[in-house]
Amino acid sequence: MTFRKVLASMGSTLIVLAVMTSGAPEAAAAAASHSGTSLLDPSLKLDSSSCLPEDTATMTGPRIRHITVDRTRVSVLLPPDYDESKRRYPVLYLLHGGTNNEDSFLTSTNLASVTSALPDDEQYIVVTPFAQYGGFYVDWKDSSHLIESFITKSVIPAVDSTFRTESDPAHRAVGGISMGGWGAMHLGVTHPDLFGAVGSMSGLLNSQDPDQQAVMLAVTKNQRECADGVSTGAYDPFGMLGNPLTEADRWAAANPVANSSRLAGKDLWLSSGSGLPCDAEDLSTVSSGAVEALPAHTTLEMYLALQKNRIASTYRPKLCGLHTVKYFDMQLADYLPHVGAYFGSLPEDRPSH
Repeated sequence: MTFRKVLASMGSTLIVLAVMTSGAPEAAAAAASHSGTSLLDPSLKLDSSSCLPEDTATMTGPRIRHITVDRTRVSVLLPPDYDESKRRYPVLYLLHGGTNNEDSFLTSTNLASVTSALPDDEQYIVVTPFAQYGGFYVDWKDSSHLIESFITKSVIPAVDSTFRTESDPAHRAVGGISMGGWGAMHLGVTHPDLFGAVGSMSGLLNSQDPDQQAVMLAVTKNQRECADGVSTGAYDPFGMLGNPLTEADRWAAANPVANSSRLAGKDLWLSSGSGLPCDAEDLSTVSSGAVEALPAHTTLEMYLALQKNRIASTYRPKLCGLHTVKYFDMQLADYLPHVGAYFGSLPEDRPSH
């Protein structure tokens, strides 16, 4: 069963990049081989009648600040000694996944505990902007959501003016999980002048992959109907990046794999599970393995594209692992210290804003 056929019956679950199949091996095979079926098949009907709930949990604490930028929520996690220190800090923009919010990393993952244990010279500020239910971190063609511009033109300047940051691009990183992994790599290739390090964990990274295009079209429907409350027929179903068949250039321009050469000279991180269960507990959530198979495939495509361009990256594929918080925590436990080590390796003579 291909991912596109699954889309026809599972629609709304794909807001969390859920591509449900009968098992991980079949999902991996589907990700590796495309049938060429048109995404515009009129028999493909996506059901959004059971929208997944948006994560509304929030977190407070001595390290946490909440700010509002352009009437949108942004969460900031400060280093443990920020209030006592006078120094400026590098910044990691950490992008959340579908249905999550700006505090989901704080409420659901090991972000706070891992960063608190980093050496003093590897500490940094973590910023997570709210990117909508399924906004995919792009400026939508129909202008209903301008998330890319929000982050690059509003959030970054607001953070640099509000907190003691190292405001040069070398001291700024962007990373993310799932939809946020795509967002990080997309922002990295479209705004290479803004970031010195770019990282993806379990992200969909190839917008010219037919299965990923099917996911993004399903997410478009869910964003507009589930989150925005717009009725079917009252919005452009291709409002995110356009019709992938007739506007392929837009999908190519946004594609991290196709534009990987723009990441030369940056610190790059790529990781994912494989979709295979690691233990008996995973067998009860095997569908999350099918979900992880597509990120695993496109993450490999990204690594190979970088290799072709002779661009070094840290590539950490796992032999097993599902699309769940359990395995996101494992990736974060590796990625967050990597970011700290990158920042710690930069010259001491740091410019300030």
